[in-house]
Amino acid sequence: MVKVYVEFLFQENVSSDVAEKEVSNRKEVVKLPKGAYGYRFFDREEIEENGDITFGAKKNHSGVTYFGREYTLAQVKRNFPEERFLAAMMESNGYTKAVRVPSGQFYPLANSDIVKRLPGKKKKVTIKKKK
Repeated sequence: MVKVYVEFLFQENVSSDVAEKEVSNRKEVVKLPKGAYGYRFFDREEIEENGDITFGAKKNHSGVTYFGREYTLAQVKRNFPEERFLAAMMESNGYTKAVRVPSGQFYPLANSDIVKRLPGKKKKVTIKKKK
């Protein structure tokens, strides 16, 4: 039986940790766990035999949904000169956009990826009374 999973992406120092869970379908509303910067869906064949479950390889990956802010290659070059390696990698691989996640890390965007803004904190408004 083919099952659908969501894979959450986390930033941990140099490498990324990944957590996954089964979902009913790819349109299911996904709640981002604390510390995750994005997610993607995939399918996996599961076979149960004598009480044992065998998991097939992950396949049919969706694009990544990132939470952060999207930048064009020109904006990366202009606003983040310290990201020379990122800009060079984007140019050499044909990427035209990148996303900056809340940790400050950049990721190049594939055509199938999307970016959602993180909800901002509501600013406290104080109203001064006239004397």
